[in-house]
Amino acid sequence: MLLVYSLSTIAQEPIVASRITIQDYYDNLLISKQWSDTHHLIGTYAGWDNAAIFIGGYNYQSAFNQTATKRVYIGSPYSGSPFLNMDFTTGNMGLNTMNPQSYFHGGNNRVFELYNPNAMVNSQSHFVISTGSTAGGTSAGTLTWTSPNSQINKGLAYIGATMGPGATQNASGSLVFATSSGDTPLIKMLIDQTGNVGIGTLSPSEKLTVIGKIKASEIRVNATGMPDYVFEPDYKQLTLPEIEKYIQQHKHLPEIPSAAEAEKNGLELGEMNKLLLKKIEELTLFLIEKEKENRLLSDRLVKIEKMLNQNKHDEAIH
Repeated sequence: MLLVYSLSTIAQEPIVASRITIQDYYDNLLISKQWSDTHHLIGTYAGWDNAAIFIGGYNYQSAFNQTATKRVYIGSPYSGSPFLNMDFTTGNMGLNTMNPQSYFHGGNNRVFELYNPNAMVNSQSHFVISTGSTAGGTSAGTLTWTSPNSQINKGLAYIGATMGPGATQNASGSLVFATSSGDTPLIKMLIDQTGNVGIGTLSPSEKLTVIGKIKASEIRVNATGMPDYVFEPDYKQLTLPEIEKYIQQHKHLPEIPSAAEAEKNGLELGEMNKLLLKKIEELTLFLIEKEKENRLLSDRLVKIEKMLNQNKHDEAIH
């Protein structure tokens, strides 16, 4: 049996059939009326809020009987508060909250807040972006910032996710971070599928790959195997003639990478610091040894000088 209803926009007496009200006095489209509870499907409620539109909520429970104007509510029938409300006065939207806040941000803000009213551990809120594509390299979506009032380039920045090499079974992806310096936003940083971070490159080969300069007030490198063994009594180091011969043959210090090796493979900061420290320690031992030799030589010269002076004195007496 096919039932066709013609709904008028002019207020009229409710049309009721077997406890189901199709339209009420305030031009609401109703799904049902049971006991004293009116279940709104779509409509307004002049007895509480003339300027609000309700979608699927109790007209007398939508906001704990508080008055709010110019809002659209998508309600939850038994919670006493709407799932989603849109406030046309402030421009704010709230999911499970009547009063979305910007909290730590001052200024003239517009807010969309996702609130989880549950108080148990890990009661989180999530904003999920998904795609039906499984093709590698496909964008799964972005969070984009723009400046609509700019005359030419309006894009400020975006954070996007791209699919890994095919996801017909298991998805993998990368995060890209793009910013604009006055033109179309370009990707400046990437986190790939393995967790490698690239700055200035889209193909990071290490946990952090940077193409460009790095400036920091302090860099701490975890160090193991520091070369204090150089000072042990049984440590055997090359003699200066042996080092000279090595340098003449290889054109660099023993254990230190050559210029060609450094240009090809780069330098490991921690390992290079240990090697340089080792050379400093060896050089210090050489200087200490030479200082001892100089003292012995100086003592001998003093003795020789005393002997010569004594001989001159003896010859003068005779």
